[in-house]
Amino acid sequence: MSDSYSLSNSQARACRVVGALFLLAPAFMMALTVAAALPGGAEVICSKDDCGYYDAVKEALPDESRMKLDTSKAVEARFERHLDDPWVTAGLDTLSVGEFVPGWALAIFVGIALRRLGARSRDGLVAALPWLRRAGWAALAMAVATPLIASLRAMLLLPGIDGYRSWYFVVDAGVLGQNLMLAFAAIAVGWALSAGSRAQADIAEII
Repeated sequence: MSDSYSLSNSQARACRVVGALFLLAPAFMMALTVAAALPGGAEVICSKDDCGYYDAVKEALPDESRMKLDTSKAVEARFERHLDDPWVTAGLDTLSVGEFVPGWALAIFVGIALRRLGARSRDGLVAALPWLRRAGWAALAMAVATPLIASLRAMLLLPGIDGYRSWYFVVDAGVLGQNLMLAFAAIAVGWALSAGSRAQADIAEII
């Protein structure tokens, strides 16, 4: 299968450079996640004011639970014992990794697609399309994983506050809906480009 896809030299170079940056980003994030899994519960959390390492375990708790933690020494002691449980530590580390996996996959797939587009090949678009489709599915996984991981993390920590297990769901309907729409749009664009590429190839064969 071939196509008439073509980029200028500067456009192709830009695709290759940006693609390389997308491929490097997951490596950087993997290093940060390994640091986050070290003893102490340190995580990297960036805000508009600061970006640094600090203990963010409490941030995963509901507001009411954080208030109990801040106002009761008994609750604080129980919570610290809960965090010392190896299974809780392993669960938090697993969730931290799982939270970033869809984002890593998205960056890798987009990076490979851009590198394919910048390869200066007539079949560059055809080679990039499978990776663009995978990027769309990774975006969908990331949209779903964000509230799921936040909910599981809170449910893992809540027994350290209340002394018993309970259900707790963290869902921002606006953000989730926006992310799902963007993911579905990316998937649909991938389907449309694939269909157009196949139709173009069929016409070329007939001619």
